[in-house]
Amino acid sequence: MGFKTAAEMREITQESIMSDIENILQEMESCAKQGKDQYAFEGSLTAMQKEKLKELGYQVQTGQQYNVPWAIISW
Repeated sequence: MGFKTAAEMREITQESIMSDIENILQEMESCAKQGKDQYAFEGSLTAMQKEKLKELGYQVQTGQQYNVPWAIISW
């Protein structure tokens, strides 16, 4: 495996973010089918993931309680 350029690394990062977002969107779709208007989970989102979800029109809240990160994505 050779060295990657900055542009190649950005592309790899974007692909990873979109893969993670697609998984989150699948969970959100499942919640929506159940009549819910939000998806909540224990875990964290990266700044880039939060930014992408907001670009897509979702409201994103994150926090931490008892050293456990959480996120709520609303639509």
